Amino acid sequence: MPDPNWQPRIVAFFCNWCTYTAADLAGVSRLKYAPNVRVIRLMCSGRVDPQFILDALARGADGVLIGGCHLGDCHYVEGNYKTMRRFRMLKRMLADMGVEDQRVRLEWISASEGERIKTVVLPVYGYGLWSTMYGLIALAGDGRTVTGLTFYEHGETPGLGDFIGSPAWQAQFPGKLAFDEQGKLRLGVIKGGVNPASPEARYQVDAVAGATLTSNGVNNLLRYWLGEQGFGPFLGRLQAGGEKS
Repeated sequence: MPDPNWQPRIVAFFCNWCTYTAADLAGVSRLKYAPNVRVIRLMCSGRVDPQFILDALARGADGVLIGGCHLGDCHYVEGNYKTMRRFRMLKRMLADMGVEDQRVRLEWISASEGERIKTVVLPVYGYGLWSTMYGLIALAGDGRTVTGLTFYEHGETPGLGDFIGSPAWQAQFPGKLAFDEQGKLRLGVIKGGVNPASPEARYQVDAVAGATLTSNGVNNLLRYWLGEQGFGPFLGRLQAGGEKS
């Protein structure tokens, strides 16, 4: 059983003019953001050489984040377009090397978007019907609000259980609450459909139709990893303001 206190080590390459300024704004505003991120400031995202990414992964980084100005807003006119072209090439190369797609991300974050910096990303896994499902869940800096869920490896039934990997199903998670105001774990995958009029809807997502055991597996792994035997104690400290950037 892995250490529940383990956190992925993230190396972030941030553009000086936009994303790094956003991170600085988050700090000045006393927003809580992930303490397991190591930020490297560059004058432009266009300065991020693919070799930097490969070196970070080779030296033990679990993930790499590249942050730059929105397209059209580059301080150096077209540096971020160069980043985008390099990133596409890098993703193809990493796929050939067997590196999981979700371990390297490119995000456009402006200087005013400090809220986007304070995300906590946690690895989760558990048994479905046919396979072990491996994924990542992201929560906002409040430790309660889900900002995303993705599964990057599984062997569930094509056309049924494998719907957990579809953007349409995963789109249900952003904005849901994993915990209530008292810190009780509430997030769940339910069969039969979420009633939008119910106060419980903010904690619930619809199960995959025709894939009960896969849906149960997702529910179980979320309950475990966000619970007391998983990352629950860490998230509790985050909710209480005990994890500072």
